[in-house]
Amino acid sequence: MFDGLKKQSLKWLGEKMKDFTCPQCGHTFRPFEEHELTSWNDNIVCPQCGHSVPLKESLSVQNEVKINPPGPVAQPPGTRIERKPVSDMELLFYIPASGRWGGMLFFAVFWNAISWTIFPAFLLGESHSHIPWVAALFTGLFPLIGVGMAYAALRTRFAVHLLYLGPDRIRLQRQLFGRKKNFDLTTSRVESVQKMEFYQQNYQPVYGVEIKATDGKIRFGSALTEAEKNWLCWEIREFVKPGEQL
Repeated sequence: MFDGLKKQSLKWLGEKMKDFTCPQCGHTFRPFEEHELTSWNDNIVCPQCGHSVPLKESLSVQNEVKINPPGPVAQPPGTRIERKPVSDMELLFYIPASGRWGGMLFFAVFWNAISWTIFPAFLLGESHSHIPWVAALFTGLFPLIGVGMAYAALRTRFAVHLLYLGPDRIRLQRQLFGRKKNFDLTTSRVESVQKMEFYQQNYQPVYGVEIKATDGKIRFGSALTEAEKNWLCWEIREFVKPGEQL
């Protein structure tokens, strides 16, 4: 009885399973269109590249594909990002200031309004009640966090980024109010290039671009559109070929 029920359930699942996008090559296909699903241990095999995904991992794999499509990804129409080949082996992306505050402004204003109201009152109270200096120091961290959040909001709106991809080095240069700061990685040590969750806004994840290497990581682009993030990830992966140089 149970075997028959299990068989019917698997048959129904195989027939109702929607299109599956291969995380390796991006090919979309109907997983069990040509053969029947017979076990929960079956694999979904891409007919184009042969990449195999266990059925039990298919849902999480598809969620990841939605966040990080394997490509190819075309340059979004209307984007202000400029792609500039420097040479046959060098590529430069100019990423202008977004002009948007992003979700950080609200939190920065709220946090600073609270912390800069409470902290002075706490210090005035401490002078009369002999509260331990450790408590005062701890409370002072909250205004500092508020300053950091305000800086992050300013950076989101006004910072300009230059992303250089070369055979030996990857460099992200951030320019803000005339000041420049560089972040470098070794090209051959890059392990992955993908969108990662940076923070949440209204309980929704906000993603940015992360280039991860064995000698560090570079993160940027939370204010870009999803299409721009997907395109940049694709372009960087195609240039760097993560894992192939290790």
